[in-house]
Amino acid sequence: MTTQDIKEEITNIMHDDPYVLPIASANTLGGIKIGSTLTINAQGTVEVDFSQVNVVPGLKELVETIIKTPDTTKASKTQFGVVKVGDGIAVNEGTISVSFADTPVNNNMKASTTQFGVVKIKANGGLGVADGVISLDTLNLPESEYNRLRGPQGIQGPQGPQGPKGDTGATGPQGPQGATGATGAKGAKGDTGATGPAGPSYDDSDVRSLINTEKNRIDEFLRTLNASIQSEIEDLFDDAQWIQNNFPEGSIGSSSNFGQNDV
Repeated sequence: MTTQDIKEEITNIMHDDPYVLPIASANTLGGIKIGSTLTINAQGTVEVDFSQVNVVPGLKELVETIIKTPDTTKASKTQFGVVKVGDGIAVNEGTISVSFADTPVNNNMKASTTQFGVVKIKANGGLGVADGVISLDTLNLPESEYNRLRGPQGIQGPQGPQGPKGDTGATGPQGPQGATGATGAKGAKGDTGATGPAGPSYDDSDVRSLINTEKNRIDEFLRTLNASIQSEIEDLFDDAQWIQNNFPEGSIGSSSNFGQNDV
């Protein structure tokens, strides 16, 4: 894009139709006006002005009465109401749950030979419990009971016949390579050979002429390129000076400082 194209683009942008903010709706983002029941602060935050809101007559007094005089009817199986937390019940942030840790165990809940109930496992009593499952734990039996249940050691049986010979194992890995031997002594220097005949002379005048021609052509190209670059740089400096003179710092974006006559 040339400098002229940039100038025309800036002119077109500055003279386009101004932006019109749409009116906001349920489906469209846009501008609003603050009504009688709303307020807006210096940061642009909108809030409800409750002092200007018309409410149902007596509603405020009714709400205050309900808050100040809560219902104290006691709850029952057929009646909603208030309750008091007793043993075995826990309350956390208003949620009621059964607390087994706080539930007392009475005699009616203990197991017996004729009644189902709760039991407690005696330490080292031969019983173990895991995940609520009770099982016989022979490792923790009293020594007398362990010896009684174990009984005397039986007579050792005769030795069985020798088994068949196993398969030969796999070949082991190759061992490390041995160290390199010492270098042998250097041999004696041989006699110098006879000097060979002189080669034919070479005429490089054609090559030198070709190199000089190419060098001259490259030098001419570089001179032309340098002149072209210098001309482009001067044009850029002229354009920059024009923009600086016609667009003082901070003036871009203000239609009062830029117009069709400035191009």
